[in-house]
Parts: sequence; C-alpha cells; structure tokens
Amino acid sequence: MTRSPLLGVVLSAGASTRMGSPKALLKLPDGRHLVQAHVAALAGVCDQVVVVGGAHTQALAAALGPSTRLLDNVHWRHNHAVDSLALALRETRVSQALVTPVDVPPAGAMDLAALVAAPSPAVLAWRDQPGHPVRLGPALCERVRQGPVPGGLRTLLEDATRVPASGPEVLLNLNTPASWAAWAAGD
Repeated sequence: MTRSPLLGVVLSAGASTRMGSPKALLKLPDGRHLVQAHVAALAGVCDQVVVVGGAHTQALAAALGPSTRLLDNVHWRHNHAVDSLALALRETRVSQALVTPVDVPPAGAMDLAALVAAPSPAVLAWRDQPGHPVRLGPALCERVRQGPVPGGLRTLLEDATRVPASGPEVLLNLNTPASWAAWAAGD
C-alpha cells in the first residue's frame, strides 16, 4: 500500500515580541537559522516542506532561499497558528501533515520517524505530556482546512496518539532570550 504524500509545515508567522528578534532567524551553534534546522529535519521524512511566515516573511525568504516554499499569512496579526496551518493545507491540498511551530527545538530523526509510523493524529510526548511536532491525518487536515478551529489545534489533539520522544526537549518553548540561552547552552 502506498502512503499518501506527507507535508511538513513550519509555523513562523508571529512577531516574536517576547524574544525581541525573529525566533526563526536565531542562530544555532552550527551557523544555521532555527527555521533552516526545522526545514532540514522535516525534509528527512516529508515529501514537501512549507514555512508559513507573516511578520517576518521577507527576512525568512532571504534566510531560506528559493528552494523552500514560503507562504505569507498576511493576516498574522488577527489570527492564530492554526490559521497559518489552514493556509498551508489549502495551498498544498495534502491530506497528511507533520506540523511544528518554529519556536521549539527541531525534532530528531528517530523521533520524527516514530511520529510518522504512529497512527494519526499523533504527537511527540515526554512522560505522557504532549509536545511538538504533531502529525495530522486526512480527517484533521480537512477539519483544519475548512476552519475555523475554536481553541486552536490542541483542542483537536486531545485524543491523539502519544509517541514517546527520546528526550524532554519536545516540551520546550523557545519564546524568550532566557529560554533560548538555556537551551542553546544545553541546560
């Protein structure tokens, strides 16, 4: 049986006000931007990857280059991450997706492979606490595509398969300079 194409989505539309600079463009020790690391990780298991920008779309375009598909959520000020996801799903018409916000550590290859192999919907979890990324199957992709989703994507994932992650990083949110510095330092 052939698997349906799998879309990787990196959500990066917000203004990054708590960080003080675009989170997607934070530099990793290897010199890559955080968004580049997410795209590379998802490209290892997905048939295509898109990044949804908003507040910093032009800067994202410069960092990503022409080989990465970048969508612009022009309504980023007035909507939520699930609306950026809906834009990606409407533009691509793919029926399965791995979704991550840009402001989390990129998932490792083993964790992503386990997430892809799990029944959908699924979420990487540490000690049964859901984290990121998440996997959506056809029914949830269509539900998000049709919108609106009151309460956001998490409301649709309450019964998602919890896929044990290799470490607690799946629970982190890199929203402030302090959280970024602690993660980058390995604390």
